[in-house]
Amino acid sequence: ENIRTELPDRFDLIHHNGDPSDLIDLWLDREVLVVDAAAADEMTNPIRVFDPLNSPTGPATGEVTSSHALSLAEALELGRMLDKLPRSMTVVAIAGEDFAFGDRLTPRTQQAVAAATQWIVTAFPQTEPGESACTKAP
Repeated sequence: ENIRTELPDRFDLIHHNGDPSDLIDLWLDREVLVVDAAAADEMTNPIRVFDPLNSPTGPATGEVTSSHALSLAEALELGRMLDKLPRSMTVVAIAGEDFAFGDRLTPRTQQAVAAATQWIVTAFPQTEPGESACTKAP
């Protein structure tokens, strides 16, 4: 929600449950920014930013435990097989510590969310009215 309040007019913000078939349809022909939690013990920094379409390394391309039916890496591979990939994709992985049900964030995760929000605001500066920043459909 932090990111949603910072960037309401600059992106088509979609809160998604991670179902791969839905993701493939949502990202087709778009520039995509994925913000998701990753296990903090797998990360050395509070956030990790990478391009899973052009990088062989990163949390989305390796063997990572996921709470979703398929991981992002598996959804991307399925998209490749179906020739249904986004035009571009940037992943911002946020170090998460507590994956129990609920909305409570640990202090470390709150700091990581703030760092991710700041990175996004800096990486995707405000655009002119009618101009697309990211995630907009063609």
